Amino acid sequence: MPLDRVARRFLDRHRLARLASSAAEGVPVILPVYFAIDPAVEDVLYAVPAPPVRVPVLAASPFEAALLVDDLDEVRGRTTGTLLRGAAAPCANEAEFAAAMSALATRYPDWHVAPAEGVPLLRLRIQHAETWGRLEAPAEAGSDTAGLQLVRTVERIAAPHVTTEHRTGVSSGGVARLRRAGDDMVEEPVESFDEAAMPDEGGRMLRYPLDHLDDGLYVADSVGPANTLRRTFFEVIDGRVGRLFDDRRRALRELRHLDR
Repeated sequence: MPLDRVARRFLDRHRLARLASSAAEGVPVILPVYFAIDPAVEDVLYAVPAPPVRVPVLAASPFEAALLVDDLDEVRGRTTGTLLRGAAAPCANEAEFAAAMSALATRYPDWHVAPAEGVPLLRLRIQHAETWGRLEAPAEAGSDTAGLQLVRTVERIAAPHVTTEHRTGVSSGGVARLRRAGDDMVEEPVESFDEAAMPDEGGRMLRYPLDHLDDGLYVADSVGPANTLRRTFFEVIDGRVGRLFDDRRRALRELRHLDR
């Protein structure tokens, strides 16, 4: 069964899942796994144990399995998650193995997730999906976190725009859309729509309305602590700021994943 958009995005935001099954003698088995959904067949998911352990049940063909991805909502004190159930089995032929490795390599471009010798690469056909809690990213969940304030800080705001600070010799205050260019990425500048002078600081605040930004990944240059340049990588989804990324390498990894 194909996953809905919210459940798919929740899975995309997570890198590790737990795979549960039972051995032939009824002993429960639960393992952390790397996972990736087949981009061409939405009800097929691939998984490889992490760390690479050898469990006899994984070599069975097929076996019933459940894959869990969950979170604790620190604000509300509640859990959120997605539980997928279905029939799992090691990849049965070269075509399945190649499709699995392609999906995993796209999802984890900077990690080595190929299975070790003797550890199967699993193919799970999703037959049942169960979700609970608020799966949306904070920016998707409500308008109170729609925008982003990048003037001396990194702060989610209710206003529907991204605000940066321009200061000559420190920061351009610019926002740019990130696009794939082979194995790297390029920055395409975005036009700001209004400016507000900061006479006491000698700079200008630039605003970028979110309704003028297409869905995708962006980078913003602004002024950080002690008048230093700070680059902030962020995602725009449906006119709101979604995830924030630590650095360029992480943003490139996410761009490769979204652009598959």
